[in-house]
Amino acid sequence: MKRYTSEGLIDREAAVHLAIERTTARGDLHDHDFWELVYIREGQACQVVDGGEYAVRRGDLLLMREGQTHSFFGEDVFSYINLCIDPRLLLREGSAPSAASELFWRVSFSDILERGGCLIHFTERERLGIEALLSTMLSEYAERRVGWQQIIRRYLDVFFLLVLRALEERERVTVGAGVWEQLAAYIDDNLTADLSLSALAARLFYNPSYFSRCFSAHFGCGVSAYVSARRAERAAKLAATGRYTVEKLAEESGFSSKSALYRAFRAHKGEELGVFLAGCKKTNS
Repeated sequence: MKRYTSEGLIDREAAVHLAIERTTARGDLHDHDFWELVYIREGQACQVVDGGEYAVRRGDLLLMREGQTHSFFGEDVFSYINLCIDPRLLLREGSAPSAASELFWRVSFSDILERGGCLIHFTERERLGIEALLSTMLSEYAERRVGWQQIIRRYLDVFFLLVLRALEERERVTVGAGVWEQLAAYIDDNLTADLSLSALAARLFYNPSYFSRCFSAHFGCGVSAYVSARRAERAAKLAATGRYTVEKLAEESGFSSKSALYRAFRAHKGEELGVFLAGCKKTNS
């Protein structure tokens, strides 16, 4: 596995290396001794970070710490902006780091990883501002006119604040009144759709691990158990009509097979599906 180092890559004054990458190739697994922020500007791919897979598209920002292993793969052409940052240079003694840099690296970065994981998705409105900012930073980095390093560091401050603001707004949305009720209604209305942890997390623009903790705290169980229970409830209502075969019950309730329906019904309804169906037939006869 290859290891990249900041030596010779990251400018000591700017504390950052900026580049646009465009590729269709599969990336080799690697790590580095600096922090990498990857903004997806075109296309889609799958980024693997410490063994976890993250589907990324335009507007996504990946945050990777020193020492994290990662690679990417995908079939489509995609491009991204790399921000390779050495916080030791950014915050070194005598460099007069800004309050934004201090907040982002000394106080908030661990919290960012905890709250949003390594993936942040910006809304369309946020994306326009982020992309304009990154475009200006790339121009300054490429042209290297007088004072470019200081200018980039000031733009980095703005970038950090935009990331923190986006996370704070996600936090307010997540704990705001009605959000979980809306998600519960969505699940009930789409029981035959993809209701996996990753799919539901994407609806709220959250990293799956963070979303899973929030979901469990609110509903008292994990996503899989909750969805299975709601599907079992749907199956019971349909079965009560006496008009469905077991195969059709599984299909209409979102179960992948009859056996999955039987297991869920036993777990969540407290009785065997066959016994329940027999009782329904007697009631409807």
